[in-house]
This record gives sequence, C-alpha cells and structure tokens, in this order.
Amino acid sequence: MARTRSLRTPAVGTESLQLFGIVAHDPAAPMRLTGLEIVPLRELAAIVRREPYERIAATSGAIAEYREIVETRFREQPVIPAPFGTVFRSRSTLLHWMELHYVTLMEGFRFVGDRLMARLRVTALPLPVEGVGETREMMATDFETTVFDSFRFLRRSAVACVTFPPHASPADRSVEASFLVERAMWGNFRDAVVEEQRRLRDVAIEQDGPLPPYDFVRLQFGA
Repeated sequence: MARTRSLRTPAVGTESLQLFGIVAHDPAAPMRLTGLEIVPLRELAAIVRREPYERIAATSGAIAEYREIVETRFREQPVIPAPFGTVFRSRSTLLHWMELHYVTLMEGFRFVGDRLMARLRVTALPLPVEGVGETREMMATDFETTVFDSFRFLRRSAVACVTFPPHASPADRSVEASFLVERAMWGNFRDAVVEEQRRLRDVAIEQDGPLPPYDFVRLQFGA
C-alpha cells in the first residue's frame, strides 16, 4: 500500500477516490451514471467515485462496472481510461498527480482525440481430417504469417496498432490486436474487416468496438 508524504500508511477503510478516466473539462457534459463526480483542473477533469481506501478486487462484476462507466462517458466525449482499480487517497493527491502530468495528459488527448479503438481476435478454424488441400495445410502451418499479413492490411485504415503475444493450445490458436481508428474512418475499417472475414476462410475474425483507447494510453503513477 502506498505511503503518504508523512510516511504514514493511510488507514484501510478511510474514504478515497477511485479514478476511472480523464476527460476534457466540460461543465455542460451530462453525467449519465449516478454516484460519480468530476474533479476539474483547468482544461482537464477526472471522473471519480468515492470509495473506502482499500484494494479493489478484480472480479468480473467490478471490471464490468468499470467498463460501463468508462464506455458510457466515452459515448459523450473522448476519454483517457485509467487502469482498473486506480485509487487516490484524497482529492488533493489526485489534483497533485494531474498537475504533475498535465502536459502529458494534454498530449494524450491530442493523440487519442476523436479516435476509436477496435479489438480483433483471429482464431484458426479446425481443418477437416480428410480432404485437406495443400494450400490449406500450408495456411494452417503458417497461421501467424497469415494473421500478420491480415493485420498489415487492416493497419492501412488505422492510425496505430498494438499486437499481443499469440495464444496456442492443442484446441485453440489465436492472435489478438487492437487498432486505433479515426472516427471518420471507422466505416472504412469495418469494411476492411468484413473483407478479411470473407477472404480468409480458414480463420475466424471477431471484432469488438468501437471502444475507448484502452490499449493506447499508459498513465504513470510513480512519484
């Protein structure tokens, strides 16, 4: 548990602020979910909720609630999501952190701006035991190359791409990636995904989004 500036550890259970994300400060923007507050600092504002000062368990329900809050606000305005479970012990420590990282946060908004995230999962389909042609056998053997070529094609319609280590097991081979897409280009990106779904008969391509840019921001919380 983090210590205070006086080197004392805050008492577990005292009130603190859970941070969900950073937005541009807009007093007129409605808050669609109850129990949340806005902590403004010049052009920025933090979306927070008062919570006891304790570690937040990463249960499926808590993560789903976190996503609902971030994504509901994202439908109203751009959001820089905070990592799940980020807690500040007081309003003053949150404001100090925002002040310390103000320039970086503003640069983050210039980067994510009016952009959307798509998360893709490409899974190899099982091949039939009999009647497998040489081409399909080659695609099965070279699954990762096939996925790389597909992601390179999709990258043409995106601003940035983050890929994750492939998952491999006897029953499942899959690769995931996230794409940051200009809002005006979202239709083009979606059409490109559909084209790949039709072209690549030996893999399944699942798309989730539009989403906040979860995989394209890394907030710093060190001293």
